[in-house]
Amino acid sequence: MNTLDPQNKARSKQTAAKPIHFPERQQTYLVNLSRQLNSYHCVPKTVQLHEQMDQLKRSLKKLMNENEDLILAIRKSGKSELHYFDECEAQFAKMMQLERDILAYIGKAKIQG
Repeated sequence: MNTLDPQNKARSKQTAAKPIHFPERQQTYLVNLSRQLNSYHCVPKTVQLHEQMDQLKRSLKKLMNENEDLILAIRKSGKSELHYFDECEAQFAKMMQLERDILAYIGKAKIQG
């Protein structure tokens, strides 16, 4: 008689649907940054602010695409996100720099508004 081991079944479910916590949370945060950048508080009033906003939006879009590619790579490989630690760390550093740039822009936009 061939019986199924419940522990093996549980392990196979875990490996099939590994959560990708860090990059997914980062993607959610990037979406929120995008919403904040597109809010009425950030409407550019000068040419310089308009150019800066365009650059920030391009950078944000690029980072979101890179992050989505990382999420897909992790899912396709079946490996844990720890295997992609360096890539995740690099993405996080880029996100933190972009966040600082966006917050600086928002401060300028509010002052000039």
